[in-house]
Amino acid sequence: LSSGINAEYGLKQMVKRFSRLIMTIVTFWEVAFSYDEVHIRQQFSEVEESIVAVIRPHLTAKSEKKVRFVFATLTDNRILTALFQPAENQTRHLDRLAPMLRDYMFGEKQ
Repeated sequence: LSSGINAEYGLKQMVKRFSRLIMTIVTFWEVAFSYDEVHIRQQFSEVEESIVAVIRPHLTAKSEKKVRFVFATLTDNRILTALFQPAENQTRHLDRLAPMLRDYMFGEKQ
């Protein structure tokens, strides 16, 4: 019973942290000059660790390595720069991504 409660708590923490990450990304998109690389990296790290904590008892070390690879890729400087730094004369990638994330979180356009 205890492991079931721990698993449920772990899932709730994972969802909470993932939701917070999405809201942070949307906020960085909506509020000019609010991007904070240290903060976003911390948020990604918290999500990564919560996912690993949930999957570790159920999957192999290889699966954990794949999760860690995804997060290493998402937090690569080139990816973060492409997403969050203003681009002249072109639509930023975040201009496409953030509205989808916002709609996912809130279920409708704001």
